[in-house]
Amino acid sequence: MCEGLVGKLLPPCLCNAKDGGGVGDDGHRLRAVVVSPDVAVVVVLNESTTTLTTTCKDPPPPVLDDRPSLTRGAASEAASILSLSLPMIMTGLILYVRPMISMLFLGRLGELALAGGSLAIGFGNITGYSVLSGLAMGMEPVCGQAVGAKNLPLVGATMQRMVLLLLALSVPVAFLWAHMEPLLLLCGQDAAISAAAQRYILLCLPDLLFQSFLHPLRIYLRTQSINFPLTACAVLAVAMHLPINYLLVSVLGLGVEGVALASALANLNLVLLLLAYIYFSGVHRATGGFTLSEKLFKDVTGWMRLARLAVASCASVCLEWWWYEIMILLCGLLADPKATVASMGVLIQTTSLLYIFPSSLSFGVSTRVLAGVAAPGGDAVVNGDDDDGGKEKDTGPHAKVAASHGDEDSSLLITVQG
Repeated sequence: MCEGLVGKLLPPCLCNAKDGGGVGDDGHRLRAVVVSPDVAVVVVLNESTTTLTTTCKDPPPPVLDDRPSLTRGAASEAASILSLSLPMIMTGLILYVRPMISMLFLGRLGELALAGGSLAIGFGNITGYSVLSGLAMGMEPVCGQAVGAKNLPLVGATMQRMVLLLLALSVPVAFLWAHMEPLLLLCGQDAAISAAAQRYILLCLPDLLFQSFLHPLRIYLRTQSINFPLTACAVLAVAMHLPINYLLVSVLGLGVEGVALASALANLNLVLLLLAYIYFSGVHRATGGFTLSEKLFKDVTGWMRLARLAVASCASVCLEWWWYEIMILLCGLLADPKATVASMGVLIQTTSLLYIFPSSLSFGVSTRVLAGVAAPGGDAVVNGDDDDGGKEKDTGPHAKVAASHGDEDSSLLITVQG
């Protein structure tokens, strides 16, 4: 660094001069300039040229020595992601057993029942389940950053808002499901299969209510890294699903309607188990409890921003679901619709197993990233009811997590900043 300065006249530095300079053994004037505690520059002045000599104490250690190993950091982060993802994978695999049990009981009822149930499930996924699941995903960035910012009341408020949004949306979806048979006939589906599908989906109407609670509850727990209780509740719910199916279908002889009702009751059991865990474990206390506050409804800005996130995520999820589920409707237009629709329904339920692994890993990554973005020292701006009187804490340029002063149930505001 200093070689380029040789032969060039350096300006005198009075503030950094050491002992005011002096005279060397050869009579030349010397001036010492202290660059750092470990480096000093000695300037030799004569009439014709200026010579630069650098004297150093112990050389400073390389800068990279202070940095953590990239390999160690990646391995540690991978272990953290896997610790979050593995319980989600287990939960997904356990919940996967539920639709497979339903398909097995539909198959025992005959080809028509299997085709009708498959068509009803495909129609329900396209028009209802995918929409509810996609909208619920909109609360994940809000809750994830709120957890990272240690603003847990916003997690509870966001979950309450999402439950209310899904319940409101379930009303038009239920109306659509109630008139599914004419729509299927209009699309050219077989009349017998459409009638069986209508009977199946009518008993799934209560499932819209249960799904409106189930999706937000799962995200509410997942963003707080509470995964093993969710897995345990899924095990209990699925364990009850098989005897309930046997009772309704084989003992009571309810047929297609019994399979649909058993599927809805499985989700009801899971919702009740999750609510019981949240209540008795005390998780709800830190997030504001179950009470709906008046401020929750008055915060119009919070509702609008959550709705925008929900619509964006819903579009992504629906496009991913629809291109696959629409194959069932197309199979109904083939020569032998009973066989084709039934086989496609079994195929879709089987191949859905493959999506459990990448989706669970993505949930683990999302949880880590969102919590890290808004964590103290992360890349977020946190504005909440704290010791600083609600002033903003700027910890980075990427996101803003805001809560109005004194409002524990206020919304989480996320703005992207460059």
